[in-house]
Order: sequence, then C-alpha cells, then structure tokens
Amino acid sequence: MQITFNIPDNYILYIKPEDIEKNFKLNTALIMYKQGKFSISQATDFSGIDIYEFILECKKLEIPVIDYSVNEIQAELQELREELK
Repeated sequence: MQITFNIPDNYILYIKPEDIEKNFKLNTALIMYKQGKFSISQATDFSGIDIYEFILECKKLEIPVIDYSVNEIQAELQELREELK
C-alpha cells in the first residue's frame, strides 16, 4: 500500500526527505508496539529494522520490551525451581 501526504516545505529543512519515510515507519511501529497493537516481530517488520535496533529505540523512549508483572516473574521462577529438582 502506498500513502501520500503533504509536509510543509519549511519542515524539510530539519529532515532529509529520504529520512521521512524511515522515521514515520519507526515511530508508527513504536506507538503500535507500545499500545499492544503490534508484536515486537510485527514492529520490526513494519519499521524495517532488526530486533536489536528496535529494542534500543524502545529503551530510548522508555517503552518496556519485557513486560512481566511481579506475579508472572514469581510463577516463572517457581516453575524453574521445580524443574531443577
């Protein structure tokens, strides 16, 4: 799908035209991931960057990549303890 939109000329001074698409895709992927509408795999696919770059971008914006509750972590640890017995 191709989408076209107009950007006022005075903003082109701050952003290289070739970076507009890249920035748009990355920022959209970050928003959709943060809202739970994209998985991390979908977000990296949409943005066109690898998972490590995406995690770094999430870190910069304080978007949690691993979002476990305390109860989930405790349950995981309990399962691991039981497996190690």
